[in-house]
Amino acid sequence: METQKRQREGIEIVNNMPDLSNDPFVLTKKQRAIDFLKAHPIPEELFQKVEES
Repeated sequence: METQKRQREGIEIVNNMPDLSNDPFVLTKKQRAIDFLKAHPIPEELFQKVEES
């Protein structure tokens, strides 16, 4: 019902997202994030605070 209402309003609803798992840009960003976290590990006490909350 919500879909029909939106279609009448001229709003296109797209349910399929493109697969970005092999996109070079995304893979580069992912690898940079991994490298950053390896170089700057999160202190152990921060994990304990999150678990206790």
